[in-house]
Amino acid sequence: MILETALFNYESGGFNKTSRRHEFGKLAAAFAHLTTPPAVIVQCEGRSYADLGGEGLHGAAAALSETLGVRYVGLLGHLARGPIAPAVFYNPETLTVRSWVGHGAEGVFDDWRNIGWFTVNVTGTRLGVIAQHWDPTCGDRRLLEAKQVGRYGLHPDPVLLYGDLNTYASGPLLPQRNWHDAEPKCRHHEGIDVGDDVIADTRALDYLIGAYDEQCGERHDDMGYRAVCEQAHATGTAPELAYAPTVNRDVVPNGAVIKDWLLANTALAPRYVRGTYRVHLPPDDPRERSSDHNLVTAAFDV
Repeated sequence: MILETALFNYESGGFNKTSRRHEFGKLAAAFAHLTTPPAVIVQCEGRSYADLGGEGLHGAAAALSETLGVRYVGLLGHLARGPIAPAVFYNPETLTVRSWVGHGAEGVFDDWRNIGWFTVNVTGTRLGVIAQHWDPTCGDRRLLEAKQVGRYGLHPDPVLLYGDLNTYASGPLLPQRNWHDAEPKCRHHEGIDVGDDVIADTRALDYLIGAYDEQCGERHDDMGYRAVCEQAHATGTAPELAYAPTVNRDVVPNGAVIKDWLLANTALAPRYVRGTYRVHLPPDDPRERSSDHNLVTAAFDV
């Protein structure tokens, strides 16, 4: 069975600071052009989605359901640093949830949080879904967050990690910032000082997918994960499409980079459906965009 999936950082979850309520018109617009409804959608920045009886979570699920023509059920995640936890929306006609450790879960290990286990209804395949939104200001914290989910890279069941990881990976084909032109906040939050120079802090993502070795042209010392954008390029997708930025230059100065990542574990990576990875680039006019990040989709044979 071909399972379509999507990752989208919906800015502030549609929360309107003036009305203190949620708006989902732009969320619907971001997905309206899709011809096949994803079975799983991970949305970052579910701001205040637990408030008012889960009005935000259920409102987002309803907007996606009405737009895509299938029913979605929402699962709210956990985030210790503020009320912008990621949320998972799944189609119960395609998947059956078996467990979800998210908002409100007490007495659980940190490496259980924001991890759901599903069964694919048609095939019976057990599928893991990891929803992440890593710290935007500290590379040490991002590395810790990576280590908390590292063990799932070699899990015997298929696992897909989704997230706005707020970081980069090493490698010559991936878009990188020009650090000489980056503002101080960006350099301190996303870079590492090396003498008089600054380089990208790739430690957290490289921990999961492996650091790129320029001599052999391969990654090494990974935890079993594969970046789906790199799989796409390796299976025939043109580099300008496989490595399209998920955050655009006019959103963050000097910032046409990939921050939103799909990572498939060792069991799932071979099931990637060739040609399905796509970054859905936004309208040229920023006023017409749904978010400050771009929608990312891909499909797997499960």
